[in-house]
Formats: sequence, structure tokens, C-alpha cells
Amino acid sequence: MNRPSRALSSATLGLALGLPLSLAYAPPAAAFGSGTVSTPPAAAPAAKSLSPAAQRAQGEKALEIYNLAVRDIGKADNANADAAAATDPKAKSKASEKASEHFTSALAKLEKVVALEPSMYQAWNYIGYAKRNLGNYTEALNAYNQALSINPTYAEAIEYRGRAYLGLGRTVEAQTAYLTLFARDPKLADHLLVEMKDWLRVQQMTPGGFDPARLAEFGKWIDERAKIAGETAGLTPAGAGAHWP
Repeated sequence: MNRPSRALSSATLGLALGLPLSLAYAPPAAAFGSGTVSTPPAAAPAAKSLSPAAQRAQGEKALEIYNLAVRDIGKADNANADAAAATDPKAKSKASEKASEHFTSALAKLEKVVALEPSMYQAWNYIGYAKRNLGNYTEALNAYNQALSINPTYAEAIEYRGRAYLGLGRTVEAQTAYLTLFARDPKLADHLLVEMKDWLRVQQMTPGGFDPARLAEFGKWIDERAKIAGETAGLTPAGAGAHWP
């Protein structure tokens, strides 16, 4: 399940890029199909070579484009939701095409963002998100790896990378992503576990796919982790509070 897209505020982006608050960007106005970006573009000048004014201007431009891309991501997610809910084949196909168009549009903008600000891990994460939703799992994985090379603790990228691993059939890496999230962000770990269940269900219904024994083993692991997650939830403040009248 896709989650709502998030725009960045000027202060948040300034801190994310390691800039002092005095260089925070002005507020934004709002809010992959063919492009391939797996490493920061060499054309982008290093921040330290820019004057404060030029650095601010570059950051403002990156922020503006990023938030426009986030809008496209949101439109794409909505179109995907329409496609999932549609019962008429033509309506489903039309909604899916619209989602692809919005993801492609977002991707083009995000590539401009990382050309301006290669260290903006949120943009790399969304590049991976767009590519994954367009079916380009290997390229998506490259983008998630780039985001996590900049911010290794960025939980959202860890979860999304886990989904990309599933798309490539790399269940062991997906399991590792889940375990990492379970220790850092149980809520996102739950989202990934739901994705694992959905992936397993599809594979089990696909003839000539993965080895049934391997799928059965993966299913057993999912059941075990779901049980552990359920038991652990009751030990958290939120979980414990749910048992009180």
C-alpha cells in the first residue's frame, strides 16, 4: 500500500543538507520511467564552492522542484488507488496509464533536484519510489542505496528498499530490511510485512514461478514474525494502553 507523499519545508531541507538555519530556504509554493540515476551527477558543484547567496538560490530551486515532484507522486498514488478499485478493464487501464505518466513526470523533476543537491536523500528515496512503481526494481534499488549512503538511518528508504528486494525476488534481503525496521520503526516494519504477505500470495498463485518449498519457508517466516510483532506490540506504551478501558 502506498502512503501519502510528503513535501519538505524550507527549514527541514536546510537541516537535511547540513546547512545552518541562517541559510534556510524560502517556503515552497506547495507541496521514472526512462531516466537512470544511480550516482550523484558530477555536474553539480560542491556546496563549499558556492557563495552563501548562490547556495541559498540553488537550495531554493531544488526545494521548489522537489515539492512539485511530490505533487506528481501524490497524483500517481491516487491514480494507482483508482486503478486498484476499478472493476471495468478500460477504467483500470486508463488509471494505470495516468499513474505511470505522473510517476514519469515526478522522476524527471527529481533527477533535476539531485543534480542541484546530490545530498538530498529524500529526493533519492522518491526516485526509487517512482522507479519501483514503474517496475524498474534494479534502478529503484540503486536510488534507495544512494539515499541510505547519505542517511543510513532513513527508515522510509529501508522499507521501500525492502519492497524493491521483493520485486526482484530477493527475499533474504527483504527479511533483513524487515528486521532492521522492527528494531527502529515497528510501524514501517508492519507495512513491509503486509507487503511481504501480498507478494507471497501473488507468487503462490503464479504457476511456474518460485520453488514452492522456498515460498512455504518464506510464509512460515512471515507467520513467525507476525506473531512476534503481535506479542511485542503489547509491550509498547501504545500497545499496553490499548488494553485499558
